[in-house]
This record gives sequence, C-alpha cells and structure tokens, in this order.
Amino acid sequence: MADVSVPKRGSMAFYPRKRARRIYPTLKCPLLKEGILGFAGYKAGMTHVMLRDTNPNSPTKGQEIARAVTVLECPPLKVIGVRVYKNTTNGLISISEIKEGDIPSGDMLRLIVATNPPFKKKPEIFEIPIGGTYEEQAKIASERLGKEIKFTDVFSVGDYIDVRAVTKGKGYQGPVKRFGIKLQGRKAKQVHRHVGSLGPEDVARVRPNVPMAGQMGFHTRTEFNKRILAVFEPGKFSVKGGIPGYGVPKAECILVDGSIPGPKKRLIMMRPAISLRKNPIRLRLHMSQWKASRVCEMVKVLDFTGKPVKEVELPEIFSLPVRDDVIKRAFLAIQSNRRQPYGSDPLAGKRTSAHYHGRRDRRYTMMNRELSRLPRIHNTSPHLIFRARFAPHAVGGRKAHPPKPEKVWDVKINKKERRLAILSAVSATARPELVKARGHKFSCELPLVVVSDIENVEKTSKLEEILRNLGLSEDLERAKKKKIRAGKGKMRGRKYRKKKSVLIVVSDDSKIKKAASNIPGVDVCRVSNLNAELLAPGAVPGRLTVWSENALAELERWKAC
Repeated sequence: MADVSVPKRGSMAFYPRKRARRIYPTLKCPLLKEGILGFAGYKAGMTHVMLRDTNPNSPTKGQEIARAVTVLECPPLKVIGVRVYKNTTNGLISISEIKEGDIPSGDMLRLIVATNPPFKKKPEIFEIPIGGTYEEQAKIASERLGKEIKFTDVFSVGDYIDVRAVTKGKGYQGPVKRFGIKLQGRKAKQVHRHVGSLGPEDVARVRPNVPMAGQMGFHTRTEFNKRILAVFEPGKFSVKGGIPGYGVPKAECILVDGSIPGPKKRLIMMRPAISLRKNPIRLRLHMSQWKASRVCEMVKVLDFTGKPVKEVELPEIFSLPVRDDVIKRAFLAIQSNRRQPYGSDPLAGKRTSAHYHGRRDRRYTMMNRELSRLPRIHNTSPHLIFRARFAPHAVGGRKAHPPKPEKVWDVKINKKERRLAILSAVSATARPELVKARGHKFSCELPLVVVSDIENVEKTSKLEEILRNLGLSEDLERAKKKKIRAGKGKMRGRKYRKKKSVLIVVSDDSKIKKAASNIPGVDVCRVSNLNAELLAPGAVPGRLTVWSENALAELERWKAC
C-alpha cells in the first residue's frame, strides 16, 4: 500500500507566529570586524537583470541568464548620538547617551542614527553596532557624530549581506492559508477549512505544532547571503514614470540579488554576512589553503616583569572565525558525557501486601463503601486497614515515571566538529571585545605570550606576582569574590559559585600546576589537553588566556590536523 503520510505543515523554527513589535526591526550583528556594521534602506520594488553565469558546475555556465533583483533606496543616515554600554552580570546595560562632546569609558558603543525618508516626514531612529576594540569604537564614533553615513562607506559592490525586515502583514487567517493544509471532505463534521485532528484526547491540550488560525505576516525575518550586484549614485537609477507604488528614487540605489521580505516603502536592515555558504575561512582549515591565504602577524613575548623580550609569529589559528554554535555543542557534549546514570530502586513503593479489592465477588470488596478502587491493605492493624498503597498517587506508593538508570546521557559529536570548536575557542582568546564581554579585566595586549620559563615556576606566590606584573591584577581580585549558590546545590558540596579567571596554557604542566592550584579561578592546561570547556566556560568563548612560548610553538603544528 502506498504511503499516505505528508510532511509536517509549517516550520517550528518560526514559532511563535505573532506580530512584530514595530514596523522595523533592531539591527543585531556580531562584532566580527572593525568599523560600522550596518545600514538601512527602503524597499522600492523588484526587477530583473541579465547576468553571465560564472558557476563552473551550472548547466548554464557562460550563458546570459535573467536574475530577479530587489531595488533598495539608501538615503544617508544622520548620526544623532552615541550610546555607551557596560557589561554586567545581567548583560549589557546602557549607562549614558552622548549627543556631543567627549565619549566616557565603557565596554561597547553603538551609533544612534536617524533615517532621511524620501516619502514621509517622520524618520526612524535606531542603533547601529560598531566593531573593534572600545578605543577603535570611540574613535569612529567621535569622527561620525553629527555627520552623515553613506551606503558606500559601509558596503561595496560584490559584498554579501544579511537583510532583516518585517514581512507584509496579512491579518488573521485560517489554517488552510496559514499552513497550506488540505481541505477536508464532505463528511468532515461540516468543517472543511480546518485541521483534521487537534491531537490525542488524553493529553487534554492542543500542542503548539498543530496548525491553527492566527496572525499571518508582519513577522520579523532574516535572510542570509544576499549579494550586492550594483550601486547607483543619486539620480542615476531612473525609471520612466517612477517605480509603481514607490515613485522616483532620488538617493543612492542598490540592486540586491533575489527577493527581500516586506512590501514597498518598508525599512530594510542590512549587516555584513555572518555565515556564507562557501565561507573562505572554512577552506583555510586545509593546509594548502592556509598557506595560500596566510597573513603574517607578530606577537610580543613578555618576561616575568611584563616587558617585551622578542617577537614571534602568531599561529594562523588565531585568525579563524568564532563559531559560538559549534563551541556550545562541544561544551554540552563534555558536560553530558561526565554525567553519571541514576535511578530509583525497581521495588520502591511495591513492598506491600496491598492488593486490588475492586471486584464484587471479593471478600473485602470496596464496592458500595465510598472508596476508590485502589490496591489496599487488609488483615492488619486498625490504623492501616484499607489504606491505599502501591498506586503512584497513594501515600508510600511507587513513582509513576521514576528516573531510569539505563537512560543514555552521552552526547555524540563529530571529531571534526569538536576540533573546530577548540580552534574557534582558541581564536576567541585573542579578541579583546570577546574577552571583555565575558567579564575579564586586564590591562595588556592580547594574545598574551610569556617566556617558556613560566612552566618551571613551583611557588604560588611567585606565579601570582608574575600574573600581576602582566597586568592581570584586577582579574585575580575579581575571581576571589564568591557567592552562595541558590538552590539545593549548597547542601551537595558546592555551596559557593566561583568565577573563572586566567587559563595558563603550557607544553609541560608538571611543575606549574601545583603552583596555580591555590590561586582562585586560575587553571593550568597542556596544549594537547585543551577542550571547549576550559577555553569557553559556560559555552561563552573568550576566556582570558596566557600562552607560554613553547605552547605557542606547539599550537603552530596544529595546522596539519
């Protein structure tokens, strides 16, 4: 018999399908590079262009093909202020907003910009992130404050961007239009435009993945990897009679490959692409690709007093992108594989003489006694006679669904994925913005490389003095503070919550490991024993790390793995 099953209607990735909070979304972007990391434009419409197909694997290779493109009008953005953020235990909080003058100290800056819409009076006001260190962000913000930003100041032809917009609203719609389910037949309870089943009866609720009527459209959506095909100067993009439903564009216009969410005149947010399909960084994982695209960087090697002694070449691992998703998978796999199985006694709650007395022909029947038909005790002391036992909801009864010791807690992860997580976490240790975002405090350049003699330090006082000379005093003091843990964990041998401080990576830890064991928050690890949990505690990359010179040399040989 043929299979009558069909794919599930609707993707759970887009739940909940509710209205967006406002007609234009926020601009979210990881700080992957220095400079302004976003722009905004108005959707004018769509057209098509003739392009030559350069894909070597395409059947139309070398031929001219028609491609649908979206036209965006991008008037200059006016920088009207700068917002200063500070990292706290509750995340980023805004501490000040600057309209003019000097910029105070903080952890991160964002530009407050206003649009210049060509078809209405009221502008949209939103924030744009800035990449780089805080000093670089402050320099860019002070230069741009009160001035205009053009599209060509941020992007250029050939760049890949991610677009974020609010889709066209369609109001309250039924499940047929909303999810595309099949129309019911003539005998389907006189309800034809409805889902066939709402789910099992015993669950007593409708599951969230059941197609139901509700809001359709006006959702915030992000589309990745849109290529900029052309940029037109103001007045150069002309359409006879104007674009229908929009008008004549007067500012800079761009052509973006493919479609973009939202109707005409909707504000579209743009940011640099964060996950290209053919990412050149992934190709650099192969040895031949690394050699072809190598950028030689030098890093200073410091002595025990914090003074530079010489310079060595920085391994190319530090130039890899930071993959938060892969790091989190590897971190959870390590913690899950450490978990021990546990369960209850199979006979717990069953060691009783109680049995069922619900039948009428039994001697001690419960019929007509106003008692529920449960296993009960009889022929015993007066205070226990006819007491319910064994059942899950009875006093002293068994558990309905106890934890089972045969449950498998191990989480599998691919070798290459685990290796990529370690490489990505190593790269994050050289990025000051990520290290500061974790809460670390330091006054030195990253990555921090020390002479190999640090591996021979055996005294705790000597090692602590070295770390303070390197500019890590504030972080050591931060790690000494501890708080009492909330919940029952305080009664299970983990009363205090302690913070993670410096990670010292060496090639031989036989001597320094004992010296570091008495410094709160400081860990020592060999290069060969690095993992995602040590480099990114809590699955948050960017731990403050000190590398010995020998460890850095051993890290250079990781290219061949």
